Amino acid sequence: MPIKFNRIFRHCALSLASIALASLLSACGGSKSPSHGQNNDYSDLEPYRPSAEYASVLKRCVDDQSGRQCRLDTLPLIGMETMSPGVEDILGRLVVSHDWMGTRMEEILNALPEEMLSIFRGVTAIVIDDDIRPAYYTSATGAIYLDPAYLWLSVEEANTINPKQDYRSGFSDPLAFRSVYRYVKDGQRAYSVGDFRNPEARELAAIVPMVANLLLHELAHANDYFPPHTLDDLNTRATILEAARANQNNWISTRLSNSEPLQSSLLYSVAAVMYRGRQPGINELEASTEDVGLDFEIDSASDDYAYTSQFEDVAMLFEEIMMLYFFGVDRDFAFTSPPDDDSSCNSFIIGWGVRNRIGESDVKMRAQYVVDQIFPNTVANNFFETLRTPEALENGTGWCASLVPAANTENRRNKPGYQPALDQGDLQLPYL
Repeated sequence: MPIKFNRIFRHCALSLASIALASLLSACGGSKSPSHGQNNDYSDLEPYRPSAEYASVLKRCVDDQSGRQCRLDTLPLIGMETMSPGVEDILGRLVVSHDWMGTRMEEILNALPEEMLSIFRGVTAIVIDDDIRPAYYTSATGAIYLDPAYLWLSVEEANTINPKQDYRSGFSDPLAFRSVYRYVKDGQRAYSVGDFRNPEARELAAIVPMVANLLLHELAHANDYFPPHTLDDLNTRATILEAARANQNNWISTRLSNSEPLQSSLLYSVAAVMYRGRQPGINELEASTEDVGLDFEIDSASDDYAYTSQFEDVAMLFEEIMMLYFFGVDRDFAFTSPPDDDSSCNSFIIGWGVRNRIGESDVKMRAQYVVDQIFPNTVANNFFETLRTPEALENGTGWCASLVPAANTENRRNKPGYQPALDQGDLQLPYL
């Protein structure tokens, strides 16, 4: 069965055209659509810590996609009560559809770098439900909604997850290129995703970086709307949606887009096709890997998903730089040809690609601004000063073959523990 390589794992996206919509839904991977939380069945949610202070209101508040039910004095942001949340503070805001999801989240939180827990201060709650796909954040509730496809370890757990497809699958099919990414460390993929529809048991350590990747992205959205320095000034009698709108001038993404906006009209237009499902016009249909790669190279985004909205721009910058900071992993990004009939990994031929895009000077500058806003006085300047410069992935190379860039192939092969790139497995990408 051919694999649709449309990066259906993408996160949250918003239209720049409407501040009202922007305030309502930072829905992972697209527009305000019935495919998001409005159609998910949250009737089976239960608080993971039934005796926690806000357990009695969590289910009602996270199921309120209208944003009218719960005020901040009913369910405040975690950071309104503590700026240094611990594991139990976070678990007290967790609601799940299955017990194993709560257990797994607790295990994940205990395995994450302790420093990372402070990013949870921007949310009211964490929701994990078997129906969620894709994951998303919405300022209607102030909660993040996580796809359990990231979290399972056993076959029995995987079998409880709704097998529905991400609604964005196939959006890129008419285009003459695809975009792909992966996280890498020491010449190997940083994690393997696995397939919950055809599961094989996996270990906790194998999924921690992947779940961290998801959390960094979704929590970036929450902190974008509610940067730490604004939490003391929020009106507790406002709903979370009202508070988000009132905080608009403080949104990190608004300030970044006003001072350092992305420029490429071509990438804005193809992103609308790839991630929102807009019908492509002649310019999008004729765009080649070289066309989009050149525009991307001279602009200052870390990923093409940034062109879906100012919010995704911030989330992608934060995700990539913090994965490097916390886990020491680089990120590969490429524009490739569409696959041939066998859809194998190496049939995606690179037309433009790069490792460690975040090290490019303009991208790094924008990423440092975002980090300084979300993690003030935490990530030292010398971390940014010592970032590795970007490394080109060789044009004309298959995606899996490019895992070890040509210039470093022999050096990497001589490292202990080196394994050659897998083929089909490199296409098993997560639903973020």
